[in-house]
Amino acid sequence: MGRTRLLAFAFVLVATRAGATSRSKQVPSQGTSVGGRIARAASRFVGARSLPIGRDDCSGFVENIYGHAQVPLDGSSQELYRTAARRHALRRGRASPGDLVFFRDTIAGRRGITHVGIVDSVARDGEATFVHRAGEGVVRSRLDLRRPHTGLDSRGSVHNDILRRARGGVRARLSGELFAGFASAGRLARAR
Repeated sequence: MGRTRLLAFAFVLVATRAGATSRSKQVPSQGTSVGGRIARAASRFVGARSLPIGRDDCSGFVENIYGHAQVPLDGSSQELYRTAARRHALRRGRASPGDLVFFRDTIAGRRGITHVGIVDSVARDGEATFVHRAGEGVVRSRLDLRRPHTGLDSRGSVHNDILRRARGGVRARLSGELFAGFASAGRLARAR
């Protein structure tokens, strides 16, 4: 077994074990398309504190999940965004499970695309959940582009999770505020 296939196998094995500890938090993914398979694979990692192989960051997480689905991607979140643009996969409209979701300015002092995740599911109203490698591990977060500046509404429902914590007098920023675009999993898979 080649090194890449062995690493992908180890990654999925650990994902299966990590997912077993967080099944109660899972939101069901949709479909059997390449995007649906990617979304299900990503959701298995929710609750994992670190990644077992490769780079233990947001783009390393995406690379490994997509690589397991035979869709090779490589590079930082900014490089993944450029790859998606070259493959004509970028869009700002409604997401689908397995799509990449990009965010800008999530790191204090850094401008441009700085974070990436994988769309897990999309509600009928367009609100999306996505899985990503954050500071505390692999987590599921919410993104509501209809209300980008709303974290909690008056009923206590979360619409957008915090992606950039308040620090040094700078207020916290929500996923909807930092959203930069989606990249179609289907187009990324077809364009390889």
